[in-house]
Amino acid sequence: MQHKEFKEFYEKRAEKYEYKGDKQSRIVYYSRKFNGTKKNLHFLKGKILDAGCGDGIYSTYLSLQDRYSTIVSLDISSNILHSALRRIRVEGNPRAVNFIQGDVEHLPFKDSFFDGVISTMVLEHLFDDYRGLEELNRVLIKNGILIISVPNRGNTVTKILNLPIEFFSTFMKLILSKNLKRQLPIHREYDMDSLAKMIRNAKFTVHKVETFRFSLPYPLYRNMFLTGMLDSIEKRLIRYKPFLKWGDIILIVARK
Repeated sequence: MQHKEFKEFYEKRAEKYEYKGDKQSRIVYYSRKFNGTKKNLHFLKGKILDAGCGDGIYSTYLSLQDRYSTIVSLDISSNILHSALRRIRVEGNPRAVNFIQGDVEHLPFKDSFFDGVISTMVLEHLFDDYRGLEELNRVLIKNGILIISVPNRGNTVTKILNLPIEFFSTFMKLILSKNLKRQLPIHREYDMDSLAKMIRNAKFTVHKVETFRFSLPYPLYRNMFLTGMLDSIEKRLIRYKPFLKWGDIILIVARK
């Protein structure tokens, strides 16, 4: 898949990010994915880049906080940016946010331009993830903060809970593989140690590493009672060293 095809794929996929109003937002704001990241946003201040902003959920939250002077929301898809803008107009402060279409591997900003960068679930989709980290380092000021999250290869609990669904999905892919001609985009998983090492190699100092969230299979994850029970179990388990690496999402806070 070439960069042009990659961009076209996300333009077409923008429907997934379409802003559907308050009901959708309540689900997102109460989700462990959002809250697991939100609790680390206090590390950021000043001029912030939301690199790969998607539906704009984090840019919306940041736009309502006084500690951030400017938020720049960047995404490769113009259609996704339009959806993010619709969200921020309804739920956030659009005057605090600038929208720019661009590529994380070739950021359209001068060196040392931002005080902080947040990039959630983006690195795994880049052609060259290390180059992406180098670019994020380049646009940060000295001692600037990076908050980054990626899928965790070692999410043992979720893998066990989803075994029946994964087995069925793999079986269907084997049957239908000859008819599947669409090439899927890049998608990687990471482990905590190798990701932290790659971030250090990109000239960051790693300040914090954690994992969070366990997930039920579809459609059980839509059941708020079951999800709440799983979240309660996760909060207890994740405190203990043997379980520290088992969450679905790796989050790292680093300093340039």
